[in-house]
Amino acid sequence: MIGIVTVLYKSDEVLEDFYSSLSMQDFRDFVLILVDNDANEGTSKKLEFLGGKYSGLNTIYINSGGNVGVAAGNNLGIRKAMEFSCSHILISNNDLFFDDRTLISGLLDLSLNFNKRVVTPKILYYDTKKIWMAGGYFSKWRSLGIHYGNHAKPDDPKYNFSRSITYSPTCFMLINREVFDQVGLMDEKYFVYVDDTDFIYRCVQAKIDVWYEHSKTILHKVSSSTGGEDSPFYIYYSNRNKLYFIGKHYSMIAKIISLIHFSITRVLFFLRFSSKQREALLKGIRDGIKLN
Repeated sequence: MIGIVTVLYKSDEVLEDFYSSLSMQDFRDFVLILVDNDANEGTSKKLEFLGGKYSGLNTIYINSGGNVGVAAGNNLGIRKAMEFSCSHILISNNDLFFDDRTLISGLLDLSLNFNKRVVTPKILYYDTKKIWMAGGYFSKWRSLGIHYGNHAKPDDPKYNFSRSITYSPTCFMLINREVFDQVGLMDEKYFVYVDDTDFIYRCVQAKIDVWYEHSKTILHKVSSSTGGEDSPFYIYYSNRNKLYFIGKHYSMIAKIISLIHFSITRVLFFLRFSSKQREALLKGIRDGIKLN
């Protein structure tokens, strides 16, 4: 059995497509674990409606008690999947549309028969069908996970080869349960952002193959619930968490080089930022230092 873990946060508008496309998958031996970080009456009514409309989906609801963050929300779902003795956990955003009905069964086949313990498909923008993610890599000195397709490039044959990668966002990723036993769960200190980079980094360091499968695709609506990359929210957490990541994982030499790069680029950011953005940046740096 697969445990499909998705964290709800202001997700009502996208849930219909998520449920409908999930119900059309040819693989049905799964339990859908909903972790609600924004429990409210509107969402409850939406889930009740969808539960009746797609009654064939085996679903578990967890009220996290508030916005505990993406990492902690995923961990609640992962632990619940483990309680159900799931052999695999599929971490999934809910702003996705499964246009390939063999998506889950295809990824599971790679895991079971080809020993690919962490697998992710090609991810396309829902509206334009341009590439959102076609594999990726980790840039150590920038302390940054980079996925091909960041600039909404059209789909291209050069991305159509499956391979091992050193970074992928965890918005749709099938993971063998044994991986969590080996490297641990998501680091909840991140709250949001960089938690996926941290997890994949730990996998790569543990010699666990992270596999990008180009023949399987999924459509991503790309949520803007956190305000985008120019928002004070993003600026605060991305900078705080980058400093935490550097302090957590790097040796002294790598740490010094990364911090030099970080300092130079943040000065440049600071010069072009608005007052609110500058305030978020400085607070993120202070709190990132405290985390270490």
